[in-house]
Amino acid sequence: MDLEQARAERKARREQKRQKRGGKQELITVLKKAYGHHQANQFTAAIPFYEKAVEMDANNSDLHNNYGLTLKELDRWDEAISQYRQAVAIDPTNAAAYNNLGNALGHFGRNHEAVKAYKSAVALKPDFDQFLSNLGVGYRVIAKFAEAEQVFNKILKLNPNFGSAYSNLATAQNALGNRQEALANFTKRFYLERGEKPLLPNHKSFLTTSKAKIDHDIEQFQHLHAIGNRDRPFDQMAELYESVRNETRWPTGDEPLVALSPDHLKRIGASYNRAFYVSQAPALESSAINADLDTDAITKAYFSGVDGIKEVATVDALLTEDALVALRKFLQQSTIWYDVYRRGYLGAYFGEGLECGLLLQIAEELSKKFPAIFRDHKLNQIWANKYDSKLSGIGLHADFAAVNINFWITPDEANLNPENGGLVVYGHEAPLDWDFESYNRDEQKIRGYLDDHNSQSTVIPYRCNRMGIFNSDLFHETDTIDFKPGYENRRINVTMLFGTRQTTHEDVVGS
Repeated sequence: MDLEQARAERKARREQKRQKRGGKQELITVLKKAYGHHQANQFTAAIPFYEKAVEMDANNSDLHNNYGLTLKELDRWDEAISQYRQAVAIDPTNAAAYNNLGNALGHFGRNHEAVKAYKSAVALKPDFDQFLSNLGVGYRVIAKFAEAEQVFNKILKLNPNFGSAYSNLATAQNALGNRQEALANFTKRFYLERGEKPLLPNHKSFLTTSKAKIDHDIEQFQHLHAIGNRDRPFDQMAELYESVRNETRWPTGDEPLVALSPDHLKRIGASYNRAFYVSQAPALESSAINADLDTDAITKAYFSGVDGIKEVATVDALLTEDALVALRKFLQQSTIWYDVYRRGYLGAYFGEGLECGLLLQIAEELSKKFPAIFRDHKLNQIWANKYDSKLSGIGLHADFAAVNINFWITPDEANLNPENGGLVVYGHEAPLDWDFESYNRDEQKIRGYLDDHNSQSTVIPYRCNRMGIFNSDLFHETDTIDFKPGYENRRINVTMLFGTRQTTHEDVVGS
C-alpha cells in the first residue's frame, strides 16, 4: 500500500467516525425534542420527531415503547400496539413494553392476549406491584378468579397500601363465593382512601366540587338531621356547606368542577368526600328478591325481547319490602356520593362506600333465579347514581359487561311523568371492533351509528322497584328526568354488571 492510499484510508475512517458522532448527536437532539413534547402533553408535535428517530435508530426497544405511549395518548391504539410489539421483538426483556402492550390490547377487549402480555411483564419483574395489578385485573376479566385472588394477595403483601388491590381482590373473592371476605376487603379500600388520613389527600375529588354536588350534600345533611340522626352534627354541617356555596362564584354551563379555596378546604375538608357517615345494609336473613317473580316468564320475555329488540326485559316488584326499605335508607343516608359528573348527577361505587351485604345478596340471588340469562357470568361491578329534579342523566353508551341490570328505588310519587324517567334501550349492539372510549363515551359516534342503521329503541318507564335487564352490549341511555324537588325525591338507580363484553378475538387467542 503506497503512502497516498494509506492517507486516504485514514481520512475515510476519520470521516466515518465524524459522521457517526454527528449522527449520534443528531439522534440525541431528535429524541430530546420527542420526549420534551411528550412530557409537555404536546403529543401531536412529538410524532414527527419519533418518526425521524425511528428512521435513525430502528433497533431501539425503548424508543419504540415511548413512541407507542405517545400514539396511545392520541387514541392511535393500533399503531401503539405495533410499536410495543416491535419493542419486545427487539428486546424480549423490556417489561414495560409488555405491560403497555397488555394495556393496549385490553383497551380493545382483547383480554386473553392482554393477559399473555402481562404475564410476560410479571415474569421479568415479579415484584412490581403495578404489573401484578394489571395481570390480576386481566385474570378477573377473563373469569380466572382464583388466579386473580392469588395475584392480589401477593400485591398486598408487597404493598399493603395499594388501595385498588383490595377492591379487585374483593371482586374476585365474591365471584368465588366468599362474600364476607369480599366485604371486608371492599371496606379496607374505602377507609384507606376515604378515611381520616387518606392515602391521596390531594386527590382531585377532595379538592374540587360543583354546584350540584354542594347542593346535594347540604340537602343530605339536612335530611339526616330532620330524621333525628344525632351521630354527627348534621345541622351544623349543612350550615357550613351553605356558607361555602354562598361564597363560591359558580360558573355557568354544564356543571363544571371548580376548585375549593384554601379557606373552604380548611372548613369542610375533614368531611368533604370522606367516610363521614355510612349507614348499614347487611344481608337479610330472608330473601331479598321477591319470591313471587315468575322467573320462567321473565326469562322467556328476555329472549323474546321488547319492540323487536331481543335480550331486554322489565321486572316489576323486584325486591321484597324489607330489602327495598333497607337499601333506600342506605343510599339516602350514607355520605358516599363522591363521583361528580358534568351533567350534575352523582355516583357511588364499590370500594368507595357502596359496599354492603345487601347489594351482594341481591346480585347473588338474581344470578341464581335467572340461570339462563346470567349463565356463568359473575358480578364485576355495582354502582349507584343519584339525580336531582332538573339535571339530565347518563348519556348514550354501552358497558363493558355481558348482562346489565338497572333498578330504581325512589318512590313513584316523586316522578312527575310516569311515562318517562327510566331507561331507553336501542336495538343495536356496540360493534365488536370498537374500543372502550368509542362505545362507552363517544355519543356523537354512537348516534351516527344508530342513525345509519335505523336503530329502533324501547323505553322502560320509571317505576320504583322496577328492574330493566338487558344485554349490556346494547346501547342505552337515561330517559328524560322530571322529578319533584326535595332530597327524598331524588332519583336513585342501582346498576349491576355481570360478566365481560366478548370480542372478535376471544375465541381465537385462548388463555
